[in-house]
Amino acid sequence: MSFNPPKIILKYIKKDYPNEKVTTQSYTGLEKILIKNLNKLSVSDLQEKRFQTDMELQSLEINDFDKFIGIRLGYYALVLALFAIILSNQDLLSQMSYGAEDIVYGITFFMLTLIVSHNLTSRSQRERLIYYRFKLNCIDKVIERKLVDNEKISRKRG
Repeated sequence: MSFNPPKIILKYIKKDYPNEKVTTQSYTGLEKILIKNLNKLSVSDLQEKRFQTDMELQSLEINDFDKFIGIRLGYYALVLALFAIILSNQDLLSQMSYGAEDIVYGITFFMLTLIVSHNLTSRSQRERLIYYRFKLNCIDKVIERKLVDNEKISRKRG
């Protein structure tokens, strides 16, 4: 799977607005679709949605899984070193009920599971970061335009 930001944004727009017919994958087309749906909200609802999206974005940045797993890799390396010491010591290995082959298979399965789950979790976080940043940009544009429109209306009245 390649990393394609417009496709990611499209996926999340379809998730947020399931009734929306989306056919484009251009940034401007996706922006128009999102802005069209955001225009239906009032300024206060938009500000609430902006705060909510900003908090979700900050939460993702604080709980960055890549940083977490980077710290954990040092611990896993230490555990693997201990297993390597155990496997290299024939006297210790003969006392265990498991053979060296069983331990290697177990470690391989554990590491494979860890790598796959890390990749899936990390990819999901990166996708949400891209969408939330795009969504914040669109929300800011809609709020700014609505505030300018409200100001023009109040000038005409006054």
